[in-house]
Amino acid sequence: MLDLARGGSHIGSALSEASQRAAIDDALKEFRQRHTNGDVDGFLNLLAEELEKRGRTGAARLVRAIAGAD
Repeated sequence: MLDLARGGSHIGSALSEASQRAAIDDALKEFRQRHTNGDVDGFLNLLAEELEKRGRTGAARLVRAIAGAD
């Protein structure tokens, strides 16, 4: 839950697509460090939902695109 809140806040505050991508990469890196056997796809889906709740639909689409690419 902490990873979602922190990631959502960090990504949500990023203004450009490039900074959003960097923030998504940061959130993924932190998640993987904390949860070496964690469900990355599940995390990304929940992160996209969190961003949609914050009204950041563009960032949510980016997260989903990255989830589909992994």
